[in-house]
Amino acid sequence: MKTKIYYFSATGNCLYAAKKISENIDNSELVSITREFKKESINIKSDKIGFIIPVYAWGLPRIVEDFLKKITTIHADYIFGIASCAGTPGSTLKKLDKFIKKKGSKLNAGFVVTQKSYTLMDSNLFMDIMIKIAGKTPEKFTKRFDGIVDIIKNNKKHKIESSSVLANLFGAFIHKMALKHFKEAGKDFWANYKCNNCGICVEICPRDNIKLINKKPSWDNNCEFCMACLQWCPQEAVEYQDISKNKKRIHNEKININDF
Repeated sequence: MKTKIYYFSATGNCLYAAKKISENIDNSELVSITREFKKESINIKSDKIGFIIPVYAWGLPRIVEDFLKKITTIHADYIFGIASCAGTPGSTLKKLDKFIKKKGSKLNAGFVVTQKSYTLMDSNLFMDIMIKIAGKTPEKFTKRFDGIVDIIKNNKKHKIESSSVLANLFGAFIHKMALKHFKEAGKDFWANYKCNNCGICVEICPRDNIKLINKKPSWDNNCEFCMACLQWCPQEAVEYQDISKNKKRIHNEKININDF
């Protein structure tokens, strides 16, 4: 039985989760959404299909939405989804299921897990509200791993996990505004004096939104706001506004840049 696992990862969490799941499922293949979404049209067919994605502003990352919109058909006997968040998933997997249903299939199982956040963003009013109304915080990926693998390997059905109904409605409202802001966030990234023109930020950007101009990175107006450029810069030269100044650059310690 063939399994295809589609993942989007910027700072390593979802790639780590995808690799761990793949290592425990026979005849599985990892497929990068970052590469796939650049195709004009996409048809997905396999015995089993998985989607492992991060939660951005209580919903799907824009690049994942763009990828799903390009899919013509999805055909599989079993489809699962895993959403990785810092604490509050919103209706991310329910939205994923809606996209899949439009292509003629549905999620048979949907899991929400927590992993460490690497955004460097401080708490704000929206986050505080969501925490209060979201319900129980999802368990860590490492704690749930064995149970998730058992369900997937045996094609078991599992409810599509999400936050509370109220949190899902509030999160969906904020998500629409957030994605527009994220797309325009490139104007707030800049390179400090440590930049040595290595080009890693250009290579790691999932949107091809960064170019080297006069030996310095320049951000265009199509940002994913994934923080990959900032967190993977070996010189710690990439900054976001003044928020990142003097903060340690961090990413999933089980993943290195060559994995991308």
